Amino acid sequence: MLQEIKPNGRIVPNTYDPLRRVTTQASSVGTNLVLVTNAFFFYTNNVTSLTNQFATGSTRVEDVFHNPTTYYYANNLITNTVDSLGYSTIQSWFPDAATNLAGYYPRSLQRTVDKRSLTNDFYYSASGNVTQAVVAETSPARAF
Repeated sequence: MLQEIKPNGRIVPNTYDPLRRVTTQASSVGTNLVLVTNAFFFYTNNVTSLTNQFATGSTRVEDVFHNPTTYYYANNLITNTVDSLGYSTIQSWFPDAATNLAGYYPRSLQRTVDKRSLTNDFYYSASGNVTQAVVAETSPARAF
């Protein structure tokens, strides 16, 4: 998609590299609809062609003020996100192969741990629908 047309004449154009990955994104701002580049994308991964391969590596996205958020991934699954303040969100995934884990569904999100150390565990039906999400605090309770 080269550009999105939004309400009131606003547009969101993208530029791409030869591997069809977004490198910059802009949007029209203000009453005069001036285009401002508001996102920059930098890729460090194993993608070398347009074939449908599993990507492993990282993508850094910088906002208009060049504050970075870095996404780390393996086999097309995001494993860690680090925001501009250095806080992480970790994600783990169920494997591709069949397993006897309770609530397992292939390549589905198994657990997240956010920057507050809250864990979210996900359990699935045989059709891949979430049947249970369990939220817990992993760090010791704090005294207030």
